[in-house]
Amino acid sequence: MIVSIFIIISSIYFIFLFKVIVSLRNINKKHAYQNNVDEYISVIIPFRNESKNILKNLESIYKLCFDKNKYEVIYIDDNSEDDTALKLKKNIKEDNIRVLEYKNDKLKGKKNAVKFAINNCKGELIFTTDADCIVQKDWLKETVRLFDKETAFVSGIVKFSDKDSLWNKLQQLEFSGLVLVGGGLILAGYPTICNAANLAFRKSVFLEVGGFDDNLHLSSGDDELLMQKIALLKKYKIKFLFNKNTVVSTHPNNTLKDFYYQRVRWASKGFHYQNPLLILFLITIYMFFLSFPLLFLLGVFVNKIYIGIFIFNFLIKFILERKILLFGKDVLFNEFNAGLIVIAEVLHIPYIIIAGFMGTFGKFRWKGSKHNK
Repeated sequence: MIVSIFIIISSIYFIFLFKVIVSLRNINKKHAYQNNVDEYISVIIPFRNESKNILKNLESIYKLCFDKNKYEVIYIDDNSEDDTALKLKKNIKEDNIRVLEYKNDKLKGKKNAVKFAINNCKGELIFTTDADCIVQKDWLKETVRLFDKETAFVSGIVKFSDKDSLWNKLQQLEFSGLVLVGGGLILAGYPTICNAANLAFRKSVFLEVGGFDDNLHLSSGDDELLMQKIALLKKYKIKFLFNKNTVVSTHPNNTLKDFYYQRVRWASKGFHYQNPLLILFLITIYMFFLSFPLLFLLGVFVNKIYIGIFIFNFLIKFILERKILLFGKDVLFNEFNAGLIVIAEVLHIPYIIIAGFMGTFGKFRWKGSKHNK
């Protein structure tokens, strides 16, 4: 009976990975690009205490190859306590770039700040990125061409900038896996994972689904929860753009503590998904990862057959997840180190177990603030 349960849980996870792989085979399929998209664009960039990163972000914004009469850039200050806003105001040289300040002691948080910016922007097409990111010159030009009248949401690629340390390379592998799985799910028709550092959506549809109003109390979810609400309407297209000319780059976490808090924050929104079947599926995936320590203990103290299941599950997990990473070899990595995948696969198990548990029941700190979930 116990063996059957482990087999069922493992089979569900492996079928999931296989479906992602099948979807990713179409990742380079040419989209039906639109050549005459005339809708005005508003780029919204929230920031909180980003003094050390903001000018590099602004420099990349200046390099955008797009008609300046067709877009605006709004930097929205989310209750910063440093000189980020002052630096921006001193260095902004274009009329289509402005800084808004969101100061509210009662309604704090990134989503409230972004909502304020959306309410005060001119565009129908909203593009979002983060203040610690670097955008490419063709980011707007290539992404906007995916918007036909039925398209409401486009998810793009976010990658960690390449750094030499083992710690950063392991983060790059893990993060790239998330990006590719998210893209595969969108291509398969199950939009689940995306990243606010590279998103575009229609303002009218944002307002139609109520924006962030039902999850303003959550520290995360300005990306995935919005996409999932739009998907539930079942009347708009949601697309994934896998184009190396639209990749947005950001920094890996400097410390294990920062990585831990970030991943716990991301995990904290899982039980707030509106689709109960999706929540059940996430629980099943969590059980798959939890099965590894359980199988090991049962193999040591009960029956060696569980050690066999442990080894088999790990090998299949490794093969399928490596296959997924290979789809991003030429776009997400300057150098693809296949040997590091083994280390990453081992560390992946305790990381998912701890982050999933603490995201559901624990507390974490982000941007100087404490959060329960």
